[in-house]
Amino acid sequence: MQHHLRLLLCVTLFALGSCAPTLYVPRPIESNFKHRAERPTLPAPAPHPGEWRVRLSTLGTPASIALTVGADQPRFIRRVGNALRDSNGNLAPWILVQPDRGLRERGRIRIKDRVYPGSILLELEPSGGMRITNFVASEDYVAAVVSAELAIWSAPPALLQTQAIAARSYALAQLSGSSGNPPRAYLFDSVIDQAYRGAFIPGSEATRKLELLLQAAAEDTRGLVLSYGNQVVDARFHAACGG
Repeated sequence: MQHHLRLLLCVTLFALGSCAPTLYVPRPIESNFKHRAERPTLPAPAPHPGEWRVRLSTLGTPASIALTVGADQPRFIRRVGNALRDSNGNLAPWILVQPDRGLRERGRIRIKDRVYPGSILLELEPSGGMRITNFVASEDYVAAVVSAELAIWSAPPALLQTQAIAARSYALAQLSGSSGNPPRAYLFDSVIDQAYRGAFIPGSEATRKLELLLQAAAEDTRGLVLSYGNQVVDARFHAACGG
């Protein structure tokens, strides 16, 4: 019995330890001396199944950035030549910030005044600075787009659900290529595609109810899209039409 208890305790501690937020950095790059080749590095990761890539173009291509995961201390990442340097001094061509997905508040990343669900991938931008991509679950993305594209304070549940279906249809049409253009690997967070400012964060009990309505609109319409024949409709919409 004692042997089984010790084994269970070890497995439990290992599982808890594996849930901690991680700043994943591939194998460090060697100094760029002419007589020394760079050590091989892993290719940048791809999203998990059910996640979409969203290019955070509204944040620009900064040379340095500070990220905060949950209640942790800020982590500073900056570009140094042809590599990224993290707070520990590691050099790499890309850095993945992947928080614990099991805890609600710790599973979000704050950049400036925005909070993003999922993971953040930082890569070198060829023209300079860093390219920032959010790997986000599809329904979290849909809920966030609804909050950014609608005046949600006065929107009834049916309108939130309608917008969720339109947002999901547009995104899938772009990613799958049913919009008539070649399939795309990612979406932009600006009006080039759909407004996406990260997760809606409640500041009071009243806004907490709005958050629940947004989540319900995405979940209640999960998988629903507008279609014509066997194609997903490229469901474009706008917030204003000139009065």
